[in-house]
Amino acid sequence: MKSSLLMMALPKLRKLLSKPSAKLLLQGFAKTSEFSIHDESGNVIWGEPVAVASHITEITVNGELLGTVQGNSPIEAIAALVTYLANQELQAKNLANEALAKYEEINFLYELSHQLTHCQTVKEVAQLALCESNKLISASGGSVLLLNPERSQLEIAAAWGEAEHFNQAIAPGQGMLGSLFNAGKAEIINDVPADERYQPGEYSMQSMISAPIQARQHQLGIINLFHSRPFFYTANELRLLITTGEQAGVTLENLTLLAKFQ
Repeated sequence: MKSSLLMMALPKLRKLLSKPSAKLLLQGFAKTSEFSIHDESGNVIWGEPVAVASHITEITVNGELLGTVQGNSPIEAIAALVTYLANQELQAKNLANEALAKYEEINFLYELSHQLTHCQTVKEVAQLALCESNKLISASGGSVLLLNPERSQLEIAAAWGEAEHFNQAIAPGQGMLGSLFNAGKAEIINDVPADERYQPGEYSMQSMISAPIQARQHQLGIINLFHSRPFFYTANELRLLITTGEQAGVTLENLTLLAKFQ
């Protein structure tokens, strides 16, 4: 999921047209029309090139050029057929990709829940949440900040990567991280430097994904992952981080309750 599985590459025309079903359909058209199909670079991938093509029709999917159909007779129907086949191929890939993403998400949540039950300290919970999140969400650094109610400040409970050097406490509402804590909402910030809440001292990040750590609507802290280079996080990745924050919040609350009775 780190590579944004739902963002599938467009199908390649050469591979698409090599399928028996596509070959059969194109051979039918070839009986009555002289045409050739070219990829996006202009290379012929089906038929014999027409010397001087009077008709050229583009094959596009999602606004992206896959190639062209060229011939001396109207070839719009051929281009429409190839476009239809390309769209069908893309939809099939997306469905398979969504199923894989859902499987990875379920497996991730199962493993996270199981491992959290073995955590005995706040630090263990924070480190596990951060480590497990990064298995499916790409980042160059990340941290878990928890509220210290006695000092009324957010303190680093776990950090890795480019966030390890950042060890100062943050007041709720201060800078990007403090503002995210106060808001109590998960958020994707794909252009951090342009955000008015960002203060240069808060890591060296270009893109960021953050979610609250809560228990029974009570705000305990935040978990965040970031990139020091431009990167586009997805809604699916945000959902994973939200669930991680919720699971970590419940575990932290249970540890607190347990400590009171010991």
